[in-house]
Amino acid sequence: MSDKTNGIARYHALFGTEIHDPRVMFEMLTVNVFQPGLNWRIAASKLPVFDRVFKHFDVYEIAKFDEPDFEKIEADPEMIRNPRKIRAVVQNARAVLNLSLNLKIWPIIYGPSSLRMIWLKTRWFRIRVRWARWSPKI
Repeated sequence: MSDKTNGIARYHALFGTEIHDPRVMFEMLTVNVFQPGLNWRIAASKLPVFDRVFKHFDVYEIAKFDEPDFEKIEADPEMIRNPRKIRAVVQNARAVLNLSLNLKIWPIIYGPSSLRMIWLKTRWFRIRVRWARWSPKI
């Protein structure tokens, strides 16, 4: 029971704060992958379990997972055993590794809030594309 309380307390401590540690960002991303369809407290209470089964959120280790690892995670009685969500975490780890070069360059160019800048630029681009698509032709 104390692990559940610790997971929720850790989630509360991190939620809504500016995070610059990539491992902690991936930790929060993992909780958000497992949260849909569940109460947020259930997903947050599993943080110690996620930490254990996902190798302390080391993306290099998670990206190496294959079928035996998926089966082992799904067999864990404390784990949320949704195979799609488990595979999504592994896909996210692989995506983080693919983007790691860009994430190392952006902070140099744009400073510590680089992820926010990427999101804003992407969002602005999407809004511009939508407006161009949906605007009436004059």
